[in-house]
Amino acid sequence: MTATSGLRRGEEEALPSRRGGYTQRAKVGGHTVYVHTGEYEDPDPETGRPRLGEIFVSTGKDGPAFSALMNCFALSVSLGLQHGVPLEKFVETFVFSKFEPMGQVTGNERIKFSSSIVDYIFRELAVNYLGRDDLAHARAPGLAADPTEERVPEAQVASGSRERNEAIQKGYEGDPCEECGHLMVVRNGSCLRCMNCGATSGCS
Repeated sequence: MTATSGLRRGEEEALPSRRGGYTQRAKVGGHTVYVHTGEYEDPDPETGRPRLGEIFVSTGKDGPAFSALMNCFALSVSLGLQHGVPLEKFVETFVFSKFEPMGQVTGNERIKFSSSIVDYIFRELAVNYLGRDDLAHARAPGLAADPTEERVPEAQVASGSRERNEAIQKGYEGDPCEECGHLMVVRNGSCLRCMNCGATSGCS
């Protein structure tokens, strides 16, 4: 079955026994995460990009329960991909998911901050399989800056989006402080604290 033939309900597009893909190691908020991918042989007919068919997620020292949940989650996503659910739908659903662990991302050239491990996973997949550079925080290595390319997305986003992205890249949450309006808000345990005025989200 090729990428151009649609899948009927219940049909599965099986992956080849030997398949390509990659493994990406990174840390999200200090927690090690490995994302492993498996790809179909034939690329996307419209974009020429590899087609994702499965993912595996493994974490380091996060406990057996958390690891088991991530394994089940990855299996569910893989089954969805193999039964015709577009990767775009998963990205739209899970990017910006917010829960611990979160924070600075190290070990990834394109993604520098994430609001959760799930957010990180689908940013990684969106950047590499969908070309969603808008979900990355850094330009692809070796890609020179083009002022004409930079003006297009800025004209399409609402006012203030660039400032929020810059704040996130610096390690802030990206949300404005309710007291002073600055974007210098960081997580302080289970609460939020503004580094500009010192206001908190109800915690001392």
